[in-house]
Amino acid sequence: MGAHSYGGKSTGAGALAIWTQKLKGMSAMRYQDGGDRHVLAVQMGAGISGAEVAEFASENGLTIVSGNCPSVGIAGGYILGGGHGPLSSKFGLAADNALEFEVIDGKGDLVIANRRENSDLFWALRGGGGGTFGVVLTTTVRAYRDLPVTFGTLSFASEGIAEERFYEACASFYDIIPSLVDAGAVPIFLFTPQAFMLQELIAPGLAETELDKLLQPFLAKLEGTGIQYQKTSVTYKNYREFQATELSGWTKNQANLIMGGSWLMPRSVIAGPVSGKKKYFETVKELVKSGLIVQQLGFNVAKKPGSDIDNAVLPAWRDALLHTVVAT
Repeated sequence: MGAHSYGGKSTGAGALAIWTQKLKGMSAMRYQDGGDRHVLAVQMGAGISGAEVAEFASENGLTIVSGNCPSVGIAGGYILGGGHGPLSSKFGLAADNALEFEVIDGKGDLVIANRRENSDLFWALRGGGGGTFGVVLTTTVRAYRDLPVTFGTLSFASEGIAEERFYEACASFYDIIPSLVDAGAVPIFLFTPQAFMLQELIAPGLAETELDKLLQPFLAKLEGTGIQYQKTSVTYKNYREFQATELSGWTKNQANLIMGGSWLMPRSVIAGPVSGKKKYFETVKELVKSGLIVQQLGFNVAKKPGSDIDNAVLPAWRDALLHTVVAT
C-alpha cells in the first residue's frame, strides 16, 4: 500500500502493482485464536497505514506493532515481510502478531488463512515476502492494551577528544544493548568520525527512571573519561502520542538516492566473546571512516517462553541483536 521498499520492489520494471489505498476498513474485536482462547485484535484493510491504525487503536485503548515510519502500510508488505518497529522488542515482529488474512490466492479464489484454515498459506504469509503468495485484502492482528512510551536521545562530539578515547566511548554503548532490548526498548544509533548519536531510544512501558537505570553503565563510562554528552528524555501517555510527535519526520523525504545493504548481527557476536564484539566494532569503524553511513538498530524478537510463533520469518531474526544498515 505505502510503496516503501529499500529493494525497489514497489517500483520494479515489468511488475504488476495492485492499488489497495481504498481498502480502509478497521474494527476492534476479540479474536478466537484456537481453542477457547480469545485475544484482543484489530482487523484492517490493506490500505491502512501505521498512522491510521495507531489512531484507531488508541481510540479503543489499544496498540499494535507497526513500523517506524507512520505511512508504511501495515496489512501488506510490512507484515508479509516480517515487520519490525518501535514495539518489536516488547511484543515481537508484526508477522508474529498476525492472526488471520483474507487473501486472493494464486488461483484467483478468495480464501481465509489462519491456524485452522489454509494453515500452510497462513504460515507463508507471516514473513514469507510481500506479493509472493497472494493479494491480501484484510489482515487481523493481535492488539495490546495501550501503554506509555518513553523516548530518549543521547549524543557526544569527538571534537577535543583523542581519537582512541572517542571510539572507546562509542564501543562501550554495545555493552548495554542486550539489557536495553531485553527490557523491551529499541535503540537506533550511529557514529561517525565527528560524533556518536543515539538518535532514537524507544522504551514502551518503561518510566524515565527505569530507562536511566539501564543507561547508567554507559553514562558512567562517559563521565569517567570526561566526555560531555547531551541527553534528552520524555514520556508520552500512549503509543499514538509518541508516534505523532517523534516519528512524523520519517514520512518526509521518502524518495532517497541510497545504495547499500544490511547485516543481521547475532547476539553471540555482540554479547559473546570480547574478540567478536571488537572485530565487529572495528569493521563498522573502518566503514564510517571511509565515508559510509552505518545505522544500527537494536532489538530482541527471539521466541519468548510460552509463545506460539511458527511462521516464515527468516530464522536469523530470532538470534539477532542488531540490524546494521550500511549505505552511501
